Amino acid sequence: MAPAGGALFGVGTDRPCIYDLLLENSYRVLLDEDGNMAWVTEIEGEEVHYDKDRETIFGQRFLSDFILILPIEDQL
Repeated sequence: MAPAGGALFGVGTDRPCIYDLLLENSYRVLLDEDGNMAWVTEIEGEEVHYDKDRETIFGQRFLSDFILILPIEDQL
């Protein structure tokens, strides 16, 4: 249910309300059955699951995964 409000929330206008925009641009991060992270969003009323962060490029994911294998935990 969209929140009540004025033009900011799209009430009485042709623009989408802020609640709808937030849903389109947000993800829930969950653990899947195997214990891996999964990003879940809603597109046109359908729940869509991704196995990679949708807002990153290959290089960012590679660097993140590389850092995970470094033995730095005892240095914290």
